[in-house]
Amino acid sequence: MDIEVTESIRCPFCGHGTEISIDTTAPTDDLTIDCEQCCRPFEVEIECAPGRVVRVSVEPG
Repeated sequence: MDIEVTESIRCPFCGHGTEISIDTTAPTDDLTIDCEQCCRPFEVEIECAPGRVVRVSVEPG
């Protein structure tokens, strides 16, 4: 079972795609990410179960 997985997300402003690494040992995580293309910050909410991502939500910051 992998404890770190990669998920693809899109900027809610410009649609630019990027990948993030997620540690699935933490049940929840909240990140603020600056888009590599438009430089605007957005929020990523993550829910995990051991070894898998349950939900990834991307919202404007």
